[in-house]
Amino acid sequence: MKSLTPVFLSILCVLSSVTAIPDHDVLEPMSDDDWPGLEHRKQKRDVHQAVTLQQSEHFVWGSQNNTGTYANMTLNTKDEELVISMERFASELRSVTCGDNLVMTFVSNETYTHVINEWEWVNFHESRTFILIENYAGCGAQSSRQPWVVSNAQYDNTHQTVHLNATKKTWQEVAHTYSMDFGKYTAAASASNETKRGLLGIPDVSASGTKTFSIPLANTLPSTLFKSTIHESLTFGVDCNTCGTKGTLEVTGHVESSIKNGLTTFSVSAVPKSVSVDLALKMSAKGSLGKTWTQQATFLTVPIAGFSIPQVLTVGPNLRFDGGMTVSKITGSAEISSGVKATVPDSSIASVDFVSKAVDVKGWVPTFSIQPVTFGAQVDAEVSLYLQVAVALSLNCLGTGYSVDLDLKVPEIDIKGEAKYDSKKAVCPNTTKNGGLSINTSAGAAMTFEAYSMIASKKSVLVNKPVFNSPKAFTAPSVCLPFDGPGAGAAPAKGGKAKRYQGASAPGRRQY
Repeated sequence: MKSLTPVFLSILCVLSSVTAIPDHDVLEPMSDDDWPGLEHRKQKRDVHQAVTLQQSEHFVWGSQNNTGTYANMTLNTKDEELVISMERFASELRSVTCGDNLVMTFVSNETYTHVINEWEWVNFHESRTFILIENYAGCGAQSSRQPWVVSNAQYDNTHQTVHLNATKKTWQEVAHTYSMDFGKYTAAASASNETKRGLLGIPDVSASGTKTFSIPLANTLPSTLFKSTIHESLTFGVDCNTCGTKGTLEVTGHVESSIKNGLTTFSVSAVPKSVSVDLALKMSAKGSLGKTWTQQATFLTVPIAGFSIPQVLTVGPNLRFDGGMTVSKITGSAEISSGVKATVPDSSIASVDFVSKAVDVKGWVPTFSIQPVTFGAQVDAEVSLYLQVAVALSLNCLGTGYSVDLDLKVPEIDIKGEAKYDSKKAVCPNTTKNGGLSINTSAGAAMTFEAYSMIASKKSVLVNKPVFNSPKAFTAPSVCLPFDGPGAGAAPAKGGKAKRYQGASAPGRRQY
């Protein structure tokens, strides 16, 4: 089987060809207490604790569209710096004014007193600051978290109001030391589990409670893959009446950065769930071919809705179905039909760390089932076809962007039919007929993995790795179908030797 060069999918090329993009999922702030099973913590929270400045703060964002997409970040501070989220004490606020500075009026004197005791820390030295993550109606974009850096606090005891000398910042400016996980959420099984932290720093549960950001692969392919075309003296086309793909790719990611070492980890992983490809191929051929003929095409480009956190994270997936065929030899007129199903193991995983350039790929080699190959005539033919599922993922976290392309060529199917005639003896075993059509079929798969960054509009490849290439992962038993006489245009071989059957039609359809 001739190997065809994989077509690498560029995210920019895909975006330029998309005419309709699904709604982008903008993740909205969620409280740790909003996780199912942890609502009881809202009643237990101490007011003093709610206004205490912290060395680190935990933030969660979730989809409002029931897509199962979630992300969380732990933001750590440096020396002479602390942090607090306004969401911790929002219920204690009477009003908030966001302008050149921040002004907050508190409902109760108790909370106001605790604020003075805790926030006076910033006034003790000019080098001290704290990060306040504001999320309050009327301040900034709706359902967003806005960082401020506070350098001084003044108090109006009469009105229980705090005036903060604060500067509005971007997340990129304040998140110098952090870790982030995105893509997966595991709901709490019960309140007793709240101390068992999962992938996103949230409670673990049984598999039934798990949701993950998924790229849907289920699509129906066009009924005509390669339109009947005249090439040299051959007319050839490929139809696929019931062809399609099923399943999803579950995507998760992890990012870590520190003020000392900079970005240390930026990884993304993809896991297939119930992924399969089902092809029912029908090839029509008439004429002859002198040289190998190769064609490639894009059958389908599928825009997929990504997700984002304003100023923090953007994830944009795209999906494309490519294909190719190679006709190495054909003489005669016939219809060739075959069906193949390829199933990718759910235990497979593909992950890449853009920083260390480490790649971990396991599994992905599919299992195959092949339907009988049918030849409408005794004809010499050697044809190879493949389908390629190309997934592209672009990611940007706090100004650092990468892309990854995963190209899974599945299946690659190779069909070879060779007609022979021997006037002295039977060509096929267990028969007295002198003609025979030998059929050999194999199926395989290949996978490539490419990761890159875009710097000043120039592509910088980090990883370009052929993961595996198994063109003959499955080989069907060779079959010989007997037929009578050489037919028109063919003569017995001299000396009783077998001769290829050259272009004669045959009565009836042959299959194994």
